[in-house]
Amino acid sequence: MKLTVINCQGRYPSAGHGCNSYLISHGGANIALDMGSGAVMNFLRHTEYEKLSAVVLTHLHYDHIADIFSLFYISSYRKRTRKLKVFLPRTPNKIAERIAECQDFDIVYIDEGMKTDIGGIRMEFYSMTHPVETYGVKLYTDKVLSYTSDTTYNENLVRLIDGADTVLGDCCILEKDWTDKSPHISVAHLAMLAAGKRLLLGHLPENGREGILSEAMRYNAKSVLLYDGMVVKI
Repeated sequence: MKLTVINCQGRYPSAGHGCNSYLISHGGANIALDMGSGAVMNFLRHTEYEKLSAVVLTHLHYDHIADIFSLFYISSYRKRTRKLKVFLPRTPNKIAERIAECQDFDIVYIDEGMKTDIGGIRMEFYSMTHPVETYGVKLYTDKVLSYTSDTTYNENLVRLIDGADTVLGDCCILEKDWTDKSPHISVAHLAMLAAGKRLLLGHLPENGREGILSEAMRYNAKSVLLYDGMVVKI
């Protein structure tokens, strides 16, 4: 299983950097994890639209879904032999309904504990805690990758990380800036939960990335700071 970092900035794009999008490839299957701002342009450097097997939208905040609407538009011009599977939460309703209007998408609504297989890549979904309905996803081949998406601490996060070889984590809030009202887990806490596992640091802020790596490394020596275009063998 191979992970290609399409974009790894959180919240909003900055000059030259897009938001939250990853490509998982294995045995001819290509799965997009989230589709943030700027994703489509960079996706097309690594695979063709027709070779994209599925898209997983972990939640419907725009830094994770903005470019699903670009795919919506592409689909009207470049017809596929099969509809593109798009996994997404049911809420917020108006956004989910707008995405589902695309006749060339095969819409699959995510439920807690749902399991599926896309071209030999097995996926299992875990409900996370965030201001909107959000899911983490565990991807299995001969190795296991767990993608936390955006979340605070919860018992499902522990289950999601358990058994993973690699954890792809939302890492945008330093411990000193974290409060009990923060919508994201702190870097330190996530690094502790993933101790002993390779931790890929994504959903990064525009500035201060070195501080994020430094904090993560204090608790997990296998922490890696992501960058756009990076390729990681899982």
